[in-house]
Amino acid sequence: MANNGKSDTAKCQTKQELAGSEAGSSPVASTSRPAPLDLQQQQLVDDEASNIFDRLVALNMDKDAQSPTLPITTSHPSIFRTGTLIEIPDIPSQNAPRRGRRKSQLSELKPRLVAICIKADAQAEYIIDWVLQNELVPGRDRVVLVNVRQAANGIIGDLTVSNASKDDAERARSHDLLRKHAVPIKQEGFQIKGVSIRGVDVRGELVRKLIELKCDLAITGAHTTKSMRERLTGCKITYLVENSPCPVLVVGNGMQKYKRDTAESQ
Repeated sequence: MANNGKSDTAKCQTKQELAGSEAGSSPVASTSRPAPLDLQQQQLVDDEASNIFDRLVALNMDKDAQSPTLPITTSHPSIFRTGTLIEIPDIPSQNAPRRGRRKSQLSELKPRLVAICIKADAQAEYIIDWVLQNELVPGRDRVVLVNVRQAANGIIGDLTVSNASKDDAERARSHDLLRKHAVPIKQEGFQIKGVSIRGVDVRGELVRKLIELKCDLAITGAHTTKSMRERLTGCKITYLVENSPCPVLVVGNGMQKYKRDTAESQ
């Protein structure tokens, strides 16, 4: 019986030693892991792996930290918020594949005829400002403002006096719209003309005019309001992108909303 008691005591001691060794091994394993880098070391590592986008990323993060919280419905267009940035290796120019592009930055640019499609809404002024700041090139681009007005046709057509008076009023309203938005473009020194088109099918008339003028670029806004006619026949933007003879640049209204909300919050 005494031997059994000693053996039980030895077993208990063995279990305690094993438990102590396992408990002691955990801090040893944790200490074998690399210690976290401090701020200065992390900054050095980041500087070594930096690329041309790092300053933009840091600037964007500062803006996000300083900007007030916006509503959920307001989209924040930030390409650096999610995703992974990759570093592009340097490729010598002589090894670059030959493509059909301009010979150098000093060569003359091909003249363009830019069509800006506007309508009587609040986005028209924003489109003109954005195009002047980001798209039009002085000395290269000629501009044509295009506005398609709905034809006031009744059952009989243009023979009725009421429809004729409505059409005259729509024509005068369209001409005033074109003159108003042509002023800032003219002040910047661009050659500009205005075209007021009358038609029942706004989409088809717009594409037909782009083909007739041989435009090199069409700029329009992403209008969110849709009439019943547009809901039945389809969106004008989609039709224009699919049938336009030239590239189409769509100026979204999300940027305008974000700019307005940011200005109000400051």
